[in-house]
Amino acid sequence: MFRSGPYNAMSNPPLDPQDLIAKAEAALAALSDQFTPWLEGELAKLEAARATLDLDPVDVQALDCLHHRAHDLKGLGTTCQFASITRLAASLCQLVASQSPGQPPNLDLIDAHIEAIKTVLAKNLGRADQDPARTMIAALEQAVEDLGLP
Repeated sequence: MFRSGPYNAMSNPPLDPQDLIAKAEAALAALSDQFTPWLEGELAKLEAARATLDLDPVDVQALDCLHHRAHDLKGLGTTCQFASITRLAASLCQLVASQSPGQPPNLDLIDAHIEAIKTVLAKNLGRADQDPARTMIAALEQAVEDLGLP
């Protein structure tokens, strides 16, 4: 609402950071029943992006789309309290981003990441620090590291 006249600090008390955090957490909690459908929707987009690589595994646009979808999942995983999806999607982002142009990506490793994300979502394994999510994450991150990609 627009007010005319001088600004009055007394009528606008300072914002309490703890109150703002509490309100944000409450808003997030109110949306929590939507987390799984949002993640499932992003996973479907990731799988569709992966499917395009079957047509041409070195298609730069297809790889970019796959990276974009993995990046979206990485951020949404954190928002939706699925740290395990965030870690798996980050590893997939690293794998895809480090591909040399014109070289086919490691589709088996890409598929393993996607299957791990599907498993985490299906079994509600949101925490990245507990098995079996921890084991899957560690194995896939190590596999990406072992490729020695830039």
